[in-house]
Amino acid sequence: MLKKIKWFWQYYKKYPYVLIVLLLFTPLQTAVQVSIPRLIEYAVDFVKAGKVPSNRVAEWLNDFGNDLGLSTAATFTLTLIALGITATFLYTYVQSHRAWMNIKLEWLFRQDAFNKITNKGPDFFNRFRIGDMVTRMTDDVAEKLSWFACSGIFRLYEALLMVVFTIAMMASIDPILTLWSVSPLPVLIFIFFKSSTILDKRYDHLQTRISKLNAIMEACFSGIRVVKAYVQEKAQIKKFREVTIDRRHAEISAIKATTIVDCLYMYIWQFGVIIIILAGGYMVIKAHLSLGRLMAFVFYEVYLIFPMFDIGQFLVKSRQAAVSINRLVELEAIKPMVQDKGNLPCNINT
Repeated sequence: MLKKIKWFWQYYKKYPYVLIVLLLFTPLQTAVQVSIPRLIEYAVDFVKAGKVPSNRVAEWLNDFGNDLGLSTAATFTLTLIALGITATFLYTYVQSHRAWMNIKLEWLFRQDAFNKITNKGPDFFNRFRIGDMVTRMTDDVAEKLSWFACSGIFRLYEALLMVVFTIAMMASIDPILTLWSVSPLPVLIFIFFKSSTILDKRYDHLQTRISKLNAIMEACFSGIRVVKAYVQEKAQIKKFREVTIDRRHAEISAIKATTIVDCLYMYIWQFGVIIIILAGGYMVIKAHLSLGRLMAFVFYEVYLIFPMFDIGQFLVKSRQAAVSINRLVELEAIKPMVQDKGNLPCNINT
């Protein structure tokens, strides 16, 4: 893990501004987003009871609005609109930097790998076939690695912040109901540890099949004259069919594992919504919880669904990215046959 972090850092350290924006504005955007359900809680309780809820933030907002000549309803409404606009702006700002960094990292990964390959000797090209190298610099870099390198990592960062901030807000409303709502969490942790090894093996096998298919295609097309001269068309067709079937099986196997993990992360957490509706509804009937607080709980539980999906996605994509990084590092690890170690002294008198 530490080696992969260092591998990413060699590219990220060139763009400190983007890194600072992603690190600082992501928690700010999350904090603004998490504050919206509490404001909905205040508004619902105000409409239902006809008075400002006994909450310091609600009372402060009401006093601030009164100083501006606004009614309580207008104050809550305008504050909700302002928070929504602010959250949207911050989210767009962060997302645009993520998208730019995804594209930039893809270019850097591919260019760096290509530059290092051109310095290798004949032994390197005897070991790695052209189709395999093309796969590593296209499919591995573009499909498996570049998105994860920025968006994948920072979506996890955002998801963890959202989970922490949301659970903290829920606990401030009702700790007991919060414990009920996060009950699916141990199941997701169990899934994480059980699925990581399976995903590693399947993605490594898949990338190997992709490389083999591309290598066979490259060898056939580059040596088409030899194939034609020795009437080897049927042999090439048979070989291509075999590797295509192998790749298809590998793709299906990887997709099955990915779909299962994604669905478990996406849908198990939604049992928390059912728990909140049943337990929270009972507490509202017994007057142990206000209607506004129940609505805020429902909003927060929905807020937790997509972050848990992002965490599941990170689990899946991290295994893909780890395999792709290893395949690129494997190319870098082979030293050139002739190395430039500086200038040699030259005696003009000899």
